[in-house]
Amino acid sequence: MKLILTLIVFCILHFNLLFLYAEDNEEPTFFTKQIMTFKPYWLNIAHPEIEIMSGINHSSINKDFFSTEFNPVTTIGAKFGFFYNKDLEQNQNLSKFSKILIYFENNSSDWLNLSERENYSIDGNGFKFGIGKISGYGYKIGSNSYIILYQGGTMSWSETSYSGILQNKIDSTYMKMIGDDNRTGNSMECGVKAIFNKHFFITGAFEKTSIYPRYMFWYRNISEVLHAVAQSGLNHLNIYIFNENSIYFPILNFVTKSALSFGFYELKRKQMNWPFKTVSPIIDDGFRIGVSYVL
Repeated sequence: MKLILTLIVFCILHFNLLFLYAEDNEEPTFFTKQIMTFKPYWLNIAHPEIEIMSGINHSSINKDFFSTEFNPVTTIGAKFGFFYNKDLEQNQNLSKFSKILIYFENNSSDWLNLSERENYSIDGNGFKFGIGKISGYGYKIGSNSYIILYQGGTMSWSETSYSGILQNKIDSTYMKMIGDDNRTGNSMECGVKAIFNKHFFITGAFEKTSIYPRYMFWYRNISEVLHAVAQSGLNHLNIYIFNENSIYFPILNFVTKSALSFGFYELKRKQMNWPFKTVSPIIDDGFRIGVSYVL
């Protein structure tokens, strides 16, 4: 039940633009269309996209108490979602991008040729799936070509089997608490999308994920609300100070919002539900390359 409530809170926070394009539509019949068609309006203007992605993850735990190193993990997965990319009215050289998505990812240390493992190290093998939303601004470089700078976040469920030789009893106790059970987590993502035409994208991204060893409903959701409020406030501040139509706005928006999320997840490195005093999570830092096809 708590997990379902958390999912509802996440959707409210991260899909606050579920009707992606609705705020830009001046037609007064929007809600009438919703009632008559029983179809979310954004499906009329958004494009379905499939993305195949691959990359490398490196896991770590707060080094103040956890000593054993994790071996790198190779990941491969797929994302499916709906996006829109709309030129700004006041500056046709800029565009606004938004996407909601679901994804599945498989990961394993066995896919890397780790000929020289540390004496004390941990391998990981498992999978992860989740839902999320990303958004940003970009530059139009051709009739259907864009460079998009985006950031966003996801809520995930993962099941990873960890194995290896641990350095001490503290590390062993922590890994026993993690176990091989399904674990929830949250992640931030920032990256660049190169849109070549209406059907083909390439994406390069950095992702930071917190995997929670325990589930604490109130602490977790209050922590996420603080992050969402900070992001929303920064978004409005960026638009107010820098002007959405400025040629520098996509870069400034990308840097400030990515830095805020990165800093927030670094604070969670010691306390999974910062600012509350809670146990340290597993932090996954990874880089991804993806190829997308728009249906």
